[in-house]
Amino acid sequence: MMNDRIRRSLRKRLLSLMEEVSEDHYCAGWLNGLEYRLWQAALQYPQPYKFGVEAIEEKKVEELKGLAEELQEWAVWDDQAGEEKLIPLKDWKRIFAASKTASDSGEEKSDEPET
Repeated sequence: MMNDRIRRSLRKRLLSLMEEVSEDHYCAGWLNGLEYRLWQAALQYPQPYKFGVEAIEEKKVEELKGLAEELQEWAVWDDQAGEEKLIPLKDWKRIFAASKTASDSGEEKSDEPET
């Protein structure tokens, strides 16, 4: 079991790394839909994922994926709070799958987990 201090540190690193990639590729602290793009990059790792004009560095994608797996969490943007938040990875996987299904059928994606 991971202790609280280590968990807080890993959470902070996950958020920081996601924001860093957003800044590096789009000069935006949290680009709209960032969580979807970075998750897609993690899913297709080690295949490069183009984000903006170039691919995300492989070591960053590898670290994002590793942090998500270690924490069993992923960061998403919370419109109501106006900031990012961490949610359980199992919930994120459902949200992501639903967004892929919706985009494949032309529907608008939902950021809400299914209950």
